[in-house]
Parts: sequence; C-alpha cells; structure tokens
Amino acid sequence: MTYALDSNSISYWLNNRYNLEKKLEREFDRENTVVIPPITYYEIIRGLYAVNSKNKLPHFESLCVRLARGDMMKADWVRTAKLYVQCRRSGQTMAESDLLQAGFCLQHGYTLVTHNTRHFDHIPDLPLEDWVQ
Repeated sequence: MTYALDSNSISYWLNNRYNLEKKLEREFDRENTVVIPPITYYEIIRGLYAVNSKNKLPHFESLCVRLARGDMMKADWVRTAKLYVQCRRSGQTMAESDLLQAGFCLQHGYTLVTHNTRHFDHIPDLPLEDWVQ
C-alpha cells in the first residue's frame, strides 16, 4: 500500500496532534510506502517560512528524509487537467492544491491521507483515509 500525505496530515504531525506520529510509524513498520507529494511539500514549507518557524523546519525535513518523494511528471499534469474538466462539467469546484493532490494520487494509485475528506469525496476512484478518526 502506498499513502500520500495531504498537508493537514503533516501539520497535525508537526504539532503532535491526533497521534499522527504513531500512525506513521505503524505504516513504516508494515513496510508501506508513505509519499510526500510535491504540492504538500510546497504548502508545508511555504507555511513554515511564512511564520518563520525555525524550530519546526528541521523537524519537517527530518520527516521528509523518511518519506518517499513524489514528483509530478507530464502524465500527472495531464491526469490533473482531465480531473479539472471532469469536476467542472459536473459542477464541482476544487482548490488548485486539492486538484493537484487528487490528480497525483489518481495517476499513481496512491491513497490520499487527509482529514479534509469532504474536499475529495466527489472524485470517483480516489482512495481516501482519515488518520485523525
């Protein structure tokens, strides 16, 4: 199983909330792969720099060393563009960051770990898990 972390999951991990550290360790122990999508990395690093969080930045980078790094290639962008059109035609709107997360996960067959499942539950075939519940 491969999981991709949404930014809210990493934020909870950084703030020691909801036992996310234990849940991550459980998946590592099970030898599952946990990926940090590029948009998640950007959202977290942007937020840490914005608030000048010098103590959380090294903590975040230590987590990134343990995670598989996701990169968006041409196929990911195409999948995301098609998802955008699909959502638009069905009257659904999504934040660009959520669209990118969903397209990335769909393209690679990853399960998206997010507490904001309602942002994604209208997307067919996108596996979701909420590690907060």
